[in-house]
Amino acid sequence: MGEEAVEQLRSGLSAILAAQRHDAAEFSRHVNPDVDPEWLIDGCQEICVALAAHAATIGWQRPEVDVSNVFASLDMVSEPDLVCTPAEASLTMTGEQLAHWIEESTSTVFFGGAGMSTESGIPDFSSAGGLYTTQHDLPFPAEYMLSHSCLVEHPAEFFDFYRTYLVHPQARPNAGHRALAALERAGQVSTIITQNIDGLHQEAGSRQVIELHGSVHRNRCLACGRAHPLSVIMDAPGVPRCSCGGMVRPEVVLYEESLRSQDLDNATTAISTADLLIVGGTSLNVYPAAALLRFFRGRHLVFINREATGYDRAADLVIHDGLGKTLSAVQRAVMP
Repeated sequence: MGEEAVEQLRSGLSAILAAQRHDAAEFSRHVNPDVDPEWLIDGCQEICVALAAHAATIGWQRPEVDVSNVFASLDMVSEPDLVCTPAEASLTMTGEQLAHWIEESTSTVFFGGAGMSTESGIPDFSSAGGLYTTQHDLPFPAEYMLSHSCLVEHPAEFFDFYRTYLVHPQARPNAGHRALAALERAGQVSTIITQNIDGLHQEAGSRQVIELHGSVHRNRCLACGRAHPLSVIMDAPGVPRCSCGGMVRPEVVLYEESLRSQDLDNATTAISTADLLIVGGTSLNVYPAAALLRFFRGRHLVFINREATGYDRAADLVIHDGLGKTLSAVQRAVMP
């Protein structure tokens, strides 16, 4: 984490303190001046705390940066606690209610996470059997293997890891992907925002897809900028190279990298103009993507997740079931 990132973190934490004091003037000094501070003041704390926690977790990768100094300079006794206490579902309703809301909605957006792809056989990172919870014979910790630093400092190890654990060429769209694609074709879903990098929404037929974390199917040469298919990554014996000699890297967002501003802008616009937001297959623990929900000002917020999340209380409808089963049933109800 470089000096610029540390300064951004310091500014974010200053915004936290201003929000806690409800000091709108001080808050506005640390955020985009075009944003109404009264509108964002409730949401900034979670966003900035998440950034702070992430910086703290990667501090071991760059020991020359002491993140604790940032907290100390702000007179904070300890690093903020990110843990949200799970709440019971605010309502117990069926997919029939969701189908009704989709039918009456003028703009429905689906925001999906890793749970969307687990039903296609792609494991997530943190659940039982996931990358972070299962023993693997790795040369470095998994978090480092997924970082920009690893790509630069140990490219051969990075690509071995990437091909083995992040690319799943055998995976195919599941019932949930197909249901969303059918609903989009019928004009019932306007945009899909995904945190996944597998491209399964497009393979199922969806067209209006925002891939916040990039895609394994987009790759480019770091020297000349030429685009390359996934096969160049997968077929290379070691570090993939372009014909110009430059290294070819996947256009996926690694640790220590920022989301593309265009993707964030498009996602923010889609969510802020939606009147129905369906969030599926995510615990909403990955920032800054999870912070996008703060921009929703529509009529109905729906969560579909097998397990409870710390945000269930904010939803109008919570369905604790599989995405494929739920979305297929909703599609049949909307498109009999």
